[in-house]
Amino acid sequence: MKKLLIAFACTLTIISCNKSQEKIPDNLIKREKLIPLLADLQYAEAIIQLKNLSYTDSTKAIAYGNYKYILEKHKIAPEEFTTTFDWYKNHPKEMSELYKEVLTQLSKDAATKKP
Repeated sequence: MKKLLIAFACTLTIISCNKSQEKIPDNLIKREKLIPLLADLQYAEAIIQLKNLSYTDSTKAIAYGNYKYILEKHKIAPEEFTTTFDWYKNHPKEMSELYKEVLTQLSKDAATKKP
């Protein structure tokens, strides 16, 4: 019986480790569009932080303007972004994988910019 329990535990471990990523729904923004969009949003967030802007109505207005501009630049509707981001928020493993790619994109962008 003990050997059976150990075999069962090992099987469950192997299955859980080999579980593939959940399929990303087709109605979400494709990764190749989402990664540069998120990179630009991270730049906007960094600028707000670097300017040491306090959390005021004017800061919210600046942030909103930046976000609106970035979504328009990438030709993404706010609702489309919200739907996509909400899905990723509810799927932390996929969000983590996505942000690894965003960090790679940010690193590439930083390497190509001149001081």
